[in-house]
Amino acid sequence: MKERAIVISHPEVLRNIAAGRAIQIRIPVTLREFQVTTTRGYDFIFRCQRGLWNDFKTPRLVELHSPLGVAGDALRVREPWKQNPDFPGAKGNAFVAYKAEPGQEPGGWKSPATMPPWAARFRLEVTESTVEKLRAITEDEALAEGYPGLDPEPVAEGGTVYSWRGRSSAPCPLAHFAHVWDEMHPTHKWESDPWVWRCTFKKI
Repeated sequence: MKERAIVISHPEVLRNIAAGRAIQIRIPVTLREFQVTTTRGYDFIFRCQRGLWNDFKTPRLVELHSPLGVAGDALRVREPWKQNPDFPGAKGNAFVAYKAEPGQEPGGWKSPATMPPWAARFRLEVTESTVEKLRAITEDEALAEGYPGLDPEPVAEGGTVYSWRGRSSAPCPLAHFAHVWDEMHPTHKWESDPWVWRCTFKKI
């Protein structure tokens, strides 16, 4: 099992994981000029750091390039945190405060990038991993991300309406997911339908 660290800062996502509501997660593909390939026998193509085109079949692409890993890998979640001042130097998540938890006092929070392995409270085992378009997500999969739904009326600045194939009734898990997605990924918005890495997981 290979362990990878991933950063999750949005409190709703972290609470979904904590409550056991989430068993899937998606993050944007950031490979350069990533797209479907026309090369026979391959699925996707992108430019490497040297500017050369690389063709891949999906399993090999995910194995080599997905930050979420492949089935059997572990994800260690890094999030905003701080050491409990009553126990300076003590290790273990019993001595750590997590910003996503309700009732936390403001100030003193550290970047997720600084979180050491001993402070992580979530380790997730990947059970399935792939790449797909963001808006390929189904309503059941939005529920699997932990979103029970919200009114699909405008819910973001700019009057964006998060709807799905004309659906207008509430609650709408897809509207809920899209709202949180745009808060987390402002350069890869729902409306642009970016490519994403998607994995299914279970808590370890």
